Amino acid sequence: MTIRRATDDTSPAFDNDSLGGGTGWMNQTGGFDGLSSEDQKEARQAHAEWQERDPEKHTFDVEDYVSYAQEREQERNSEIASFVKKGRMA
Repeated sequence: MTIRRATDDTSPAFDNDSLGGGTGWMNQTGGFDGLSSEDQKEARQAHAEWQERDPEKHTFDVEDYVSYAQEREQERNSEIASFVKKGRMA
């Protein structure tokens, strides 16, 4: 999974070319403790890169970072599913 720089550089932003349904740590639920060791490693790396960009602003610990990213990804996937469903009904 590759981190994409957010335009405002304050929020985590991620590359994901699929329309939802990905298998990365962001597409899971349960927070950091619910991740496999491999996914925890990837989440730690993403968190470190995010913090590096602005250490004074990016103060969430890895657990909060993962929870936030997973929640946003769930919202994004719901929006995509809703959009795709509307397109099929037309």
